[in-house]
Amino acid sequence: MVHYVYVVECSDGSLYTGYTTDVGRRIDEHNAGDGAKYTAGRRPVTLRYVEYHDSRSAAQRREYRIKDRSREGKERLLPDDPDRVGVDISGLFSDDQFPADNDYCDCLPGRPHDCV
Repeated sequence: MVHYVYVVECSDGSLYTGYTTDVGRRIDEHNAGDGAKYTAGRRPVTLRYVEYHDSRSAAQRREYRIKDRSREGKERLLPDDPDRVGVDISGLFSDDQFPADNDYCDCLPGRPHDCV
């Protein structure tokens, strides 16, 4: 089973980060008012970023890391074009397939560390 961490942009411009096993269903729930309390009053929401992970624990750890970021830190994950969705599939691969060098960001392997 694939686990996802996602970032949606709410109608007021705020960003919400969540975890799910079905992104389409979860976005529909947010837009129906059945998602998180935070998004219920900020509909509609638009999917802006999604990451794929091979375990629930990895996805939920990553969700916490993203939620802990400043808005600027979250925005670095988003594509510049608001009509596009950023996607990261690196969570589906083992850590030894990517550089472990501390000069690289833990959120996007191979990307210079500038997201903190």
